Amino acid sequence: MKSKTSFIDTGILLNDLKRHAWIGAGYLLGMLLALPLMLVMTHSSIEPTASYDPYVYLRILQFNSVLQLALLVLVPILTGLWLFHYLQDDRAADMIHTLPVRRETLYNTHILAGIILLTLPLGITALITWGTTAGMAFPHVNGGDVLAWLCVALLFSLVFFITSVCVGMFTGISTLQGILTIILLLLPMGLYWLLLSNYNMYTYGFAYDFYFDEINYSPLARLNSISGLTGTEILVYLLAVGFLYFVGRYLYRKRRLEYAGSAIAFDGLQPVFKYGVVFCCTLLLGSYFHNWQNYSMEWTYFGYLLGSLLAYVLVEMLLTKSINVFHWQAARGYIIYAVSMVLLITALHVDLSGYEKRIPAIADVDSIYYAEIASSRHNQSRSGVVFREVPNQNQNPQPYTSLPDPVFKEPRDVEAIMALHQQIINNRAQASTGTELKRMLFEDDTRRVFLAYNLKNGRHLYRQYVIDGSQYGPVLKPVMESRTYKLAHSPVLHVDPQLVKFVEIRATGVSRSVRLADEKMIAEAVMALQTDVNNRTYEDIMSNKPGWANISIFLSDNRQVEVQWAPSFTHFEAWLKQNGQYEKARLMPDDIQYVLVVKGSAGDDWTKKVSSNQQYVLEMEKRPDCLKITDPSGIEACLRSYYNPNKQPYWAAFVLKDGNSMLAGFKPEDAPELVKRHFDF
Repeated sequence: MKSKTSFIDTGILLNDLKRHAWIGAGYLLGMLLALPLMLVMTHSSIEPTASYDPYVYLRILQFNSVLQLALLVLVPILTGLWLFHYLQDDRAADMIHTLPVRRETLYNTHILAGIILLTLPLGITALITWGTTAGMAFPHVNGGDVLAWLCVALLFSLVFFITSVCVGMFTGISTLQGILTIILLLLPMGLYWLLLSNYNMYTYGFAYDFYFDEINYSPLARLNSISGLTGTEILVYLLAVGFLYFVGRYLYRKRRLEYAGSAIAFDGLQPVFKYGVVFCCTLLLGSYFHNWQNYSMEWTYFGYLLGSLLAYVLVEMLLTKSINVFHWQAARGYIIYAVSMVLLITALHVDLSGYEKRIPAIADVDSIYYAEIASSRHNQSRSGVVFREVPNQNQNPQPYTSLPDPVFKEPRDVEAIMALHQQIINNRAQASTGTELKRMLFEDDTRRVFLAYNLKNGRHLYRQYVIDGSQYGPVLKPVMESRTYKLAHSPVLHVDPQLVKFVEIRATGVSRSVRLADEKMIAEAVMALQTDVNNRTYEDIMSNKPGWANISIFLSDNRQVEVQWAPSFTHFEAWLKQNGQYEKARLMPDDIQYVLVVKGSAGDDWTKKVSSNQQYVLEMEKRPDCLKITDPSGIEACLRSYYNPNKQPYWAAFVLKDGNSMLAGFKPEDAPELVKRHFDF
C-alpha cells in the first residue's frame, strides 16, 4: 500500500479531476458531435437517396473530419499545458512544491489525471458510437471498426499529451510550450525533409524522391493520412511515449523553480535550443530560395545567410529577454556557427565518400528496379493494419493498374542498366544544373531515371537522375526494348482475351468508332495488339507521334485498358483491313479536304500564337511559301508522318471535310517526300 501511495497522491489526483473536469466534458461533447452525431446526420441526409456510397459511415470512423482531428490534437496538448501550468508561474510553483509530496509523485499524479481526462471521454464516445451503429444497423460498420477508432484515438491522444508534458518541463513560458510541442511533433518529418532537400542540392544521383516518399515519422502528419497503422508504428509510438515520460520525469525532478518565465529552464539546453533553431532556419530558407530561384546556388547561399542571421538574432532576444544582442559574445557564437556550416558545405561539394561514382560490382547484384518514378514497392512489407480498407464504390470502369514491378533479373538486362548508369556517371561534368535543369524538366526528351539495386547480401543502393534522353539512346535502347520493361509499362500485355467484354476503337480527329463484341474478333484483335506492343522498338516508344485511335478494352471485372493505336502497329492494322474495319477505325484521306504546310522557326511553339485552329488556317493560306496538298496519297503520307505541333520546325494543318481542322507538325527527317522537295530539306 505504501508503494502505491508514493507513486501518486490521491488527494492531488481528485483535486486535478475536479479542477479540470471541464476538459473531459468538453472533449466528450466535441467527440460526440464529431462521431455518433455525424453518423446519425449522415444517415438522415442520405436515407431518401436511391443511390449512395454505403462505406460513407466507415470513412467517418477513419478520422476524415476536421473537427475530430482538431480535437484529437489540441485537447491533449492543452491538457498537458493546463495540468502543469503552475510550473510557469513563480508563486504557484513555490506553493505547490511546499506540499509534503515528492516531485515524482506530483508528476505521476498529474500524468494519471491527464490520462483519465482524455481516455474517459474517448471510451464513452466509443460506447455510444457502438450502440448507435448497432441500433441503426449502418452497413459495413461493426464493433471492430469502432474498436479500431478507439485504439488509434487513445494512442495519439497519449502521444500528444505526453509530448506536451515533456516540452513543458524544459520551458518556462506556456505559449512557448504549446508552440514547441507542435514543432516537436513535426520535427521528425520536418528535419528529415530539410536534410534531404539540402543534401540533394550537392549530391549528384541522390534518390530524393524515394527517401521523401518514405517520410511518415510525424504523428501529426501520420494522423492526417491514417488509412491504417502497422504493428511497427504502434510499437514505435508506445516506446516514444515511454521515453518522453521518463525524460519529462527526470527534467521535472531537476528543474529549478526560479526558471519559471524563462524560455528554456535548463542552462545546458539553451545552446542546443539556440543552434538547433538556427540550423533548421538555415536549411529552410536555403531550400526555399533554391526551389524558387531556378535552383540557383547563389540564391541558396543567400538563403543560408539570411535564415541563420534572422534565427540567431531572434533566439538570442528570446533567451536573454532583451533586444541588446549586438555585442561581441553573440557575434562570436554566430561566427563559430557560420564557419562550421561553411566547412560542412565544402565537405558536401567534395564528395569525400565517393557516393556519386559508386556502382556495385555486377557479381553482387541480384536484380535492379528501374523506373522513371521513385518507388519503395520493390522493398515494401506492411502488416498489422488497424483499419479495414474501404473499397472504391465508383461503378465506372477503373484503369488497369495490376502491373508487375519493373525489376530486372536477366543478366543481359542487368548489364544494360548498369551500362546506362555508368554513362550517366561519366557525364557528370555535363549534368545540367540551375536554370538549365529547370528548363530541361519540361523538355520532351527529358527522362527521369530511378535505380534501386537489390544486392545479394540483402542491402540496397538507390540512385535518381534527370537526363536528356536524346544523349542516351544507345544505352536506353536495350533496356526499353526488353521484355521486362514492356511488361511493366504495357497493361495490354496482361489482358486475357477470355475476360474481355468488348473493345471500342475511337478514331482520332473524326467522330467515328468501331465496337468489337464477337469473342473471336476480340481475341484476334487483342493478340494483334499484344504482338505489336511486344515488337515496339526504342524509337517507337520514344516517338511522340499521335495515335490514330484510342482503343479501350473493357474487362469483365469492371476494369479497362487503354491503348493508343500507333502508326507502327502493323499487325493490328493488317487485322483491321482483313476484317473490313480499317476505314472505320481511323482518320482517312477521304475525310480531309487538304493539308497546308509552312516553314516555321525551329523550337518555336507556334500554337500559342493563335486563338483558334481556323485562325491559323487563314494565316497559313496567306503565306507565299504555303504548300497545299490535296492528293489522297500525299495526304496519307502526311498522316503517317505528322507529330504534335509543339516546337516542330515545319507546321501543318489538316482541314477536314466536316469543317474542323487539326494542327500538326513535321520533323525534317520524317517529313513526306513532297514536303521535303517543296522546302528543299
